[in-house]
Amino acid sequence: MSSNRWRRSEHVAYRQSTAGAEADVGWSAARSSPWEPTVPSRPRAAVDPRFPAELRHLRLVRGLSLRALAGLVYQGKSLIHELETGRAQPAVDLAGRLDTALEAGGALARLVQPGPETSAEDEARLAYVARCPRRVDSTAIDALAALLVGYRRLEDSIGAVAVLPSVASQLALVTDMVGEARDPLRPRLVDVAAQWAQFAGWLHIADAEPAAARTWLAQALEWATETGNSDLIGTVLSFRGYLAEELGAWGPMIGLTRVSLRDPFVFVGQRAYDQFQLARGLARVGDRTGAADALAAGHDLALATTAHSDPVPPWHYYRSPAFFALEGGVVHSVLAHDHAGHGEQAARLLTTGLEGLPAESQSADWAGVYLCHLAAAYARIGDAQAAEETLARVRAIADSTRSPRLAARVPAVARRMRLSADT
Repeated sequence: MSSNRWRRSEHVAYRQSTAGAEADVGWSAARSSPWEPTVPSRPRAAVDPRFPAELRHLRLVRGLSLRALAGLVYQGKSLIHELETGRAQPAVDLAGRLDTALEAGGALARLVQPGPETSAEDEARLAYVARCPRRVDSTAIDALAALLVGYRRLEDSIGAVAVLPSVASQLALVTDMVGEARDPLRPRLVDVAAQWAQFAGWLHIADAEPAAARTWLAQALEWATETGNSDLIGTVLSFRGYLAEELGAWGPMIGLTRVSLRDPFVFVGQRAYDQFQLARGLARVGDRTGAADALAAGHDLALATTAHSDPVPPWHYYRSPAFFALEGGVVHSVLAHDHAGHGEQAARLLTTGLEGLPAESQSADWAGVYLCHLAAAYARIGDAQAAEETLARVRAIADSTRSPRLAARVPAVARRMRLSADT
């Protein structure tokens, strides 16, 4: 899909979602304050893209008409039709009622997960700004920043695929707001918008959509440059390097990572990660000396991160000792391709890192990528059984998160390491 068509589809999704939000909060122009809510706070829903087709399939299997199903869940026929066509999204409680009515045993309900908690006041505020982008104020910007934090945490537990549609809807709102914003609020708004765009770029990398990832990372770079946010500029350049790595473009991967490392004042946790990323790239092109130097620099900077006292940029919340253990383990796993002695170190670091992750993140789709490296490390040290069991864990995560990237990696790792992918 071209970037223009993709943006138009995102804009349509946003208009549909904000129309529902306005109805939910019951905003009225007659109120003395446009922000006054009429309902208690509620979580937004993260809806799996498969929900519409699954709902229609289950309804037809049960032999129910739209009207009959609507009656069972106390809704209108038109809403069921809109849910099946993807023109409306269900709340968590409605998904549960539909699951019960269709005797789906939880299969349908699992496709709709509670989203980040937002207050009724913030819901009303954002719904109003969606209709009147020029009326943005500092409190609305704060609400967008808080919502982004919630979606980042949600993605850690349920995966990129389920979160992406909701994030796309918010991005359309953010883009409209930036287009209308003027001083003195514009710098703050553009900074938050850049963080949303960077997150969207990451989600599309995780969802194996490189063109969309490149589009949003380019937008993030533009907005971060406008505000002079060097930490975010470095992160976006690093993510562009990671995207190049995913595509097997080692030259751009190494070059972009080195550009990210040029600024010595970027958050130390970002520079630590970039050294590990650079080490992977250099190892891939056969520069083992350069890879060893970058690996050592990464370890040193990772240790410095733990002593870092300055405020941590919000998008770096996951730069923990466990995360850096994982990154070091990946480098050793790549180096083990030529020297099996790195395999044991890779297995140790990757196991330590995975065990050190928060419980809700250990089954995230991005954790599955590290498990793929662990499986390769096990294979290189001759433990085929552990490697195949690890790949089975990856497949389970791929199934639960609907991750196309992970689903493709399992057979690729199995072929490369001569393992069974059918465990």
